[in-house]
Amino acid sequence: MKMIKRLLFAFLLCLIIPSMSLAVGTVTPTTKYQSVAGSGYGLTQITLAWTADAAAGTVPSTDFVLCGTIQRMVTNPGTTAPTASYDISLTDADGIRLDATTLDNRHTTTTEQVILNIAGSAGGFQQMTHCGTVTFALSGNSVNSATGTLIIYLR
Repeated sequence: MKMIKRLLFAFLLCLIIPSMSLAVGTVTPTTKYQSVAGSGYGLTQITLAWTADAAAGTVPSTDFVLCGTIQRMVTNPGTTAPTASYDISLTDADGIRLDATTLDNRHTTTTEQVILNIAGSAGGFQQMTHCGTVTFALSGNSVNSATGTLIIYLR
């Protein structure tokens, strides 16, 4: 009986110890709907919180559902700042970038926003409506365990 317990204990240690040192990157999407009571108007807010891999600094591409018209996108680097000028892309199933490259070259310490391009204003993007799966991808980061968020506001 003691021998079986020791073998079981040794087996469990072999499973637990390697997984403790394996800190892979993650992306966690959350969706929240906000409305103004009685108005019939509302916004959907999709937040993608990401953490880079602890050893390689990479962030996994992640699929999520986006349904609506993009009004505004906000990037916020976390307390462990990513590499300067990192890029984020939002790509649909046809390979079309819904962000139109406006999420490229993000700042390493400053919160930045991209808003709907109205009458040719600089720094924005053309109105984009989509309903379906979108792939979030982050590139250009080499800081291990860097963190940040992308918030997408939809109408």
